[in-house]
Amino acid sequence: MTIKVGATATEFSVHKALICAASTYFRAAFEGPFREGTTQTIRLPETRTSVFKIFVGWLYTQKLELPLVDESNEAKTMISLTLIYALGDECGVEGLRNAAIDATHAFMLGTWKYLNHRGIDWIYDHTPRNCALRRLVVRFYLIVASSVAHIDMETFNHDFVSELAKTSLAFIAKGQRRVEDRYTYWRELDLCAFHDHAEGTTCSSNSATGETEIDE
Repeated sequence: MTIKVGATATEFSVHKALICAASTYFRAAFEGPFREGTTQTIRLPETRTSVFKIFVGWLYTQKLELPLVDESNEAKTMISLTLIYALGDECGVEGLRNAAIDATHAFMLGTWKYLNHRGIDWIYDHTPRNCALRRLVVRFYLIVASSVAHIDMETFNHDFVSELAKTSLAFIAKGQRRVEDRYTYWRELDLCAFHDHAEGTTCSSNSATGETEIDE
């Protein structure tokens, strides 16, 4: 089957059984009573080809292959991770969303920087309300920032500020007023709480969602 991606309709050939097994969206399109089921072709004009290429790579290898992270492209990497998560959400690919969560966690651990208001705006503009990626970013900001009091309510996304305040209050309610070793806390964070999986089940952060690789 063929998927035409982006404004230039770049063609990707993907095995039908593989993508339909991973994606509720593609399964409905190619196995349902729609034109795509007959033509075996679908258009994704709003999707970036670079992001879809990463998705296809993950589909066959269960690994997210991302560009080498350095100071010149940290923002680009975070944008890619956000769009990968958003694609997983739009196309109903649970495993891709989970892999994006794992990769974002690893990226934040490696860079150890919290995002400015422009980075937060980007994430909140491209992800659904209450999604796992937003919750992960809020948790990271709460742990890494020495204080949330310095946040300018006028510059940061209001939903982000609200979620940050709620998460902070939840920490206080649980007696977690201060995390002494923030790096260790983040490194050992249980990502299962941020993964999508069947209700009543749990997961290992590395067993079901694949690995993340950075190209050198």
